[in-house]
Amino acid sequence: MLLYGYALSRLAHFAAYFTAQTHDMRATLWSIGSLILIFMTARALLAALGV
Repeated sequence: MLLYGYALSRLAHFAAYFTAQTHDMRATLWSIGSLILIFMTARALLAALGV
């Protein structure tokens, strides 16, 4: 589910860039994807460590 959210946030960022939205809008969409990516990475690392 998180991977879909990540992909959608990147797609929304591209759409915002393509339609010349404000920097704040693009930054918000990019930040959402980045937070999802950080969470998925941390979760995978903790699973690999057995925590």
